[in-house]
Amino acid sequence: MKEKEKREEKEKEKEKEEKEEKAKETKKEKEEEEEEKDVHHAFLSVSSRGRLPPQRLSAAPHFSPDKLACSQHTIMKLSVVFCVATVTLLPLAHAVFLVASSSSAASSTVGLTLGTSGSAAAALGVAGLVAGALVLGGLALAASRNKRDVSSHCLPSSSPELILELAASADQLGCGLRLVCELEATPDDALSTDERLILNLFGRQVKPVTFSQMKNAKSSFQYAALVGSRAKSVTECGQVFDQCPFDRRTIMGAFNATK
Repeated sequence: MKEKEKREEKEKEKEKEEKEEKAKETKKEKEEEEEEKDVHHAFLSVSSRGRLPPQRLSAAPHFSPDKLACSQHTIMKLSVVFCVATVTLLPLAHAVFLVASSSSAASSTVGLTLGTSGSAAAALGVAGLVAGALVLGGLALAASRNKRDVSSHCLPSSSPELILELAASADQLGCGLRLVCELEATPDDALSTDERLILNLFGRQVKPVTFSQMKNAKSSFQYAALVGSRAKSVTECGQVFDQCPFDRRTIMGAFNATK
């Protein structure tokens, strides 16, 4: 009888452990689903309203790696404000792209012809936000490599791929691509901390994109990194990504202005 009772107790303990493990997995899956819902909800919410109050844009948080530990309020602020600002400027970026396309036939200069100062400001604003997304991607990658819980960092997502998807969707003029290209073509000692975070997404030993990777959001940025790693100077990046009129310093300046 004692042996039977012991077996039953062991079976009960085993069942209890299995239930607890299953509960943990379910909780983790729900948290991941909620994380994706929060990001997409921000996109849908702004798409329905079509505008964002200027004070929300000016309240964009600081992405310095020296201040990774944040409150839950700050984390939500990053995830919502950044995504909302990106989507709000997306129609403006598209409009500027159309202006550039329609005027390219009449223009003999290389690069983007901006119709108005408002268009230029909108394009530069989007470029700054794309740079911000790339910095966030670098932070997410650093957190994952250190095996740290992203909830203790100022990050809206633990997935660098998801953050790069946001950057790619807003990068109508290819300013994010030009930025990555110029960073690869710039020596390490000339890069800021934020720029090094972006560069860490691709490294210095850049390999060509494989066919299976071409559907990923990161593939276009990896191509830009490859171009930069093989370029003799940063001017080649401007020639390749000729729709973007802003160089690395201008783009990072726009990003730093939101801090």
